[in-house]
This record gives sequence, structure tokens and C-alpha cells, in this order.
Amino acid sequence: MGRAMEFSDKLRHGGPGQPAPVAISPDGLMMATTQDLKVEVREVDSLKLLQIYTSLDVVYQMVWSPDSKFLACG
Repeated sequence: MGRAMEFSDKLRHGGPGQPAPVAISPDGLMMATTQDLKVEVREVDSLKLLQIYTSLDVVYQMVWSPDSKFLACG
């Protein structure tokens, strides 16, 4: 049997009553997570960190382009 993955440290979510700030790419290969001014893009299967972006303002929403090449944040 495989090893259980621990997500709590890598993928923190919003406070009580807030949706988890996670956006899965349309191709299902990447996911973006956000906390305050930081956006992290990771591989879905391994949670390998691919990119970190810093915003000038708090990121509340994220949406991927249909081809999974771009991520819009606001």
C-alpha cells in the first residue's frame, strides 16, 4: 500500500466559510493555490512546485485559460 500524502502544510485554505483558493487547470495537470499576495503553481500528481508569483494586492480569485497556458488572478 502507498504512502499517505499530507496536504495540510502545502495547501492551506481560506478561513471558516471561505472557499479554498485553488484553481485546477483545464488539462488537469496543474493547480494554482493562493494565500494573501502569493500564488503557487504545482503539478497535480506530485505537488511539485513549478512557479511562485507575487501580487501587489491580495488574490481572491483565479481562473485558467481554456488551453491551460495562462492564469488570471484578481
